[in-house]
Amino acid sequence: SMQKNALLDALLAVLLEYSNSSKSDFIINRYKAKYEVLNYKGFHEQALNYIRAALDACGKINHPRLRLRILEDYRDALAKSASTTWEEYSEILSRIESTSSMVAQSMPFEEDLKKLNVIVRDTRQNPERLEGYREISREILDKIENYADDHETAHNREQAFSSEYVFSKTFEDKYALHKRLVNLEKKSHKENYPRDIRLQIVTLLMESCMEVGDFLLINGMIYKTDKQITNLTPAQRQNFLPRYLELAASYYFYENDLQSAQSRLEELTEIEGLDDEQQIRYGYHKIGVYLAANLHRSASDTLKVLIEQFPALKQEHSIRLIELILHIEMNKREDALVLLQRFRSHIRKSKDSRKLSHYRQFLDLLRRLRT
Repeated sequence: SMQKNALLDALLAVLLEYSNSSKSDFIINRYKAKYEVLNYKGFHEQALNYIRAALDACGKINHPRLRLRILEDYRDALAKSASTTWEEYSEILSRIESTSSMVAQSMPFEEDLKKLNVIVRDTRQNPERLEGYREISREILDKIENYADDHETAHNREQAFSSEYVFSKTFEDKYALHKRLVNLEKKSHKENYPRDIRLQIVTLLMESCMEVGDFLLINGMIYKTDKQITNLTPAQRQNFLPRYLELAASYYFYENDLQSAQSRLEELTEIEGLDDEQQIRYGYHKIGVYLAANLHRSASDTLKVLIEQFPALKQEHSIRLIELILHIEMNKREDALVLLQRFRSHIRKSKDSRKLSHYRQFLDLLRRLRT
């Protein structure tokens, strides 16, 4: 028995080679692949262990259809197993019946979500169809919202919110989208939406405020949201804080409150688990704020740290331009002229020299002004 189990584990291990994902839905699919192979080979007892594990994992996600499929597989494996008892078999039949009822009830809702997603993707690829799809999309959205109101769960609320946002972003202009987000933010507090959804609405509304210039609203949102940050879970802080602090820093920068912008960026860079793209983007933000505040030495130090951390950035046009501007601002005339000539030579030798002509024009103008 031990040799057989070891052999089965070795054979089934190939199913794990193509991904190490830890997401619940993928874990379930790995269990399914294992027990399907075992059932096919007639090892129903071993298959039942993986089916039970799949059902346990399925309890962590809201996916009635997947749960129903696994329960049906459970029933079929029990029917073939020599150790099956009637009590266990009848219990699974009852669970299949109740889950089938749940699936039948939610099926129109799930289908409407798919319809809206298909229409939105089609519209984005074929903008000329936008007007023709507007009304049918609005009707589908109404059905989604009505179902979410009648069957209020965190999952349904999230799907309804996402659908309303996607609809507005696709079929309405930025001002109508902003108005819709304002109403959604009020509705989310009035109807006590799950906190994860409320936080998502906050960042989307802040982005919209920046887009339409509603700075009075974004200032009030920052004031209210700052009071809630201490109550966030670690996962919420990880998912919400980076974008929120970045938007807050951008707002303070546009409002010429450079001290507050610096403070937010310092909080931002102290967050653990940031990926390379985020660290580079936030580094650019810090340099921009320091330049605006005439803190050229701080900007230069930040640039050095960024290049040390990501050496490949040294060849980026934006980094070359920042270095040049810093040398000019710090009145390093000779060094600035050397950097300017190197930048011009780099552009001339580049494969995309024509696309970089705006850099060349700027450098020509800069050289005339500095000489």
